[in-house]
Amino acid sequence: MDGSAFLNLVNQYGYVGLYLLVGVEAFEFVFSFPLSPLLVTLGHFSATGEFSYWGLWLAAWAGAMSGDIGGYFLGLKAGRPILLRLSRHWLKPEKLNKAEKFFEKYGVWAIFWGRFIFASLAAPINLLAGISKMRFAKFLVADIFGQAVWATIYLTLGYFLGPKVAGWLEGLARFGASIPVLLIIALALSIYLVYRKRKEKKQNQEKLK
Repeated sequence: MDGSAFLNLVNQYGYVGLYLLVGVEAFEFVFSFPLSPLLVTLGHFSATGEFSYWGLWLAAWAGAMSGDIGGYFLGLKAGRPILLRLSRHWLKPEKLNKAEKFFEKYGVWAIFWGRFIFASLAAPINLLAGISKMRFAKFLVADIFGQAVWATIYLTLGYFLGPKVAGWLEGLARFGASIPVLLIIALALSIYLVYRKRKEKKQNQEKLK
């Protein structure tokens, strides 16, 4: 299923569809698809008035939170055997090894940064957080802020730059340049756009004086 099919699902079912789509994707050891280009496209639709920006933001953030929390409690209740079983059937061993090393080294920061920089490791990191019996409060705080940053960056990028950027990001993702590169690009563009808009607003105000 390509990106247009997921976009059609959101068009058909609205914010509930986006919530469910993002929530299911959090369990990406079953299947995975790039959500960031989808959010960019939806951000553009919010600029044209087809969707509410904050409605999309809340649906994406809540869906991601639900999926992440589900992964945490799966790890907490089922323990390491479920992780090993998943690694045999769905998780690539190299991805699991990377996630374990990243989690062991950075702990709670792995939860935060794993939301949007190392998103390919997010699902196993959620499981590892539960397996290691990380305090749920620590997990929750890191997840809340991490997913808020993720939703804000890509929806805002789409709001200002439109669907062409979504295709560009999706193309980069296919070449494995996905998360770190996309984040840097998204942050840089978001900062530039906010700066440009403020500058234009200031110039317009000066002309009116």
